[in-house]
Amino acid sequence: MSEAGYDIQLSTVRGRISGVRRDGVATSGKASHGRPRSLTEEQLRLLVGYVCDQNSLNEEFHILTAQSFVSTKFGVGLSRSCVYSILRPAVFSSMAAQTSTSGLKLNSDELCSIARKWLDEHREMGLLETPRNKLRSIDFTFTGHRTDRRTSFSPTGGAQPKSDMTISRFTNCFITCLWPDGVNRTPSMSFTYNQQFPDDRRRTARHDAQLEHLMLSLELHGLDTDRVVNVGTAENERRTFVFESSSLVRLFFGNFGADKESVILSRPDITSNA
Repeated sequence: MSEAGYDIQLSTVRGRISGVRRDGVATSGKASHGRPRSLTEEQLRLLVGYVCDQNSLNEEFHILTAQSFVSTKFGVGLSRSCVYSILRPAVFSSMAAQTSTSGLKLNSDELCSIARKWLDEHREMGLLETPRNKLRSIDFTFTGHRTDRRTSFSPTGGAQPKSDMTISRFTNCFITCLWPDGVNRTPSMSFTYNQQFPDDRRRTARHDAQLEHLMLSLELHGLDTDRVVNVGTAENERRTFVFESSSLVRLFFGNFGADKESVILSRPDITSNA
């Protein structure tokens, strides 16, 4: 080997000879020194898959998360530095996460996956045997104006413009009911505590003007007056936020009617007879 230009120590040659005697090859590729790996290749693969799964669910993943996972699933206790050294070669790094106070929106593929999971879970319940014209999905949506801002043009460099228009402090509740066959038998309805909307209050000039403005707006958008319901009391109403409740559902179906054999689906994954 020296005459061929390779500088190899005698101890290395002896080690290669021992490898042939032991494994049948001079270099087996297996390290015969150092500490054994904390995780096997299979365990490392599962850990990497768990990290990717948490990311797909928009769940935060930290060193403590990894420690808990390997301890629970594999019965292996790892230090923070050990977990960090394992994740680094797997091309993971700690980065600032995108956040949203209202939650991150799902794309169409994720929504289809959720729907398919729901179908699989409820197939054995017999729910899918319900005729399509008897099945409906109800949902509550809320609209508020706390983040609204009024704008106005004014001379450049001048004082900030002011507005005598107030921002509504009411949060209204909209009920929407969809049918699998696509027929819109129950158009959405709005429920509010805003006393500018129709109620049984004593008529005044101001109230009549507000009512006239409402009627013009409904006519402009082609909406029926019975789809806007004031659920407040006649006098001294101080509530501003309309919460979802069974009473609103009764008002909704009281307006359109409900078949007793219908099945109504509502979040969070609740089914009930109409």
